[in-house]
Amino acid sequence: MATFFRKMIEEKDLLNEVITVEHNGFQHIVEVSFLLEVIENASESEKEQIKNTFSLIDFKNGNLMHYLKFLAEAYISNNY
Repeated sequence: MATFFRKMIEEKDLLNEVITVEHNGFQHIVEVSFLLEVIENASESEKEQIKNTFSLIDFKNGNLMHYLKFLAEAYISNNY
């Protein structure tokens, strides 16, 4: 069964997108499909916060890709 996050990302046709993040002088490439896996494996409290933000962005017809880039930057800065 597809998660809320997968449905939202697929609905926005973002699953095959790639995000470029610069960190400590290195350029990192993060696929949205990988970021989706990270989100789906996050803690319940993190998933709840991300779900609320996804919903708010969707409600306001915002660009979900901006938030995904923010999440990718956070992931890279915490792991590299």
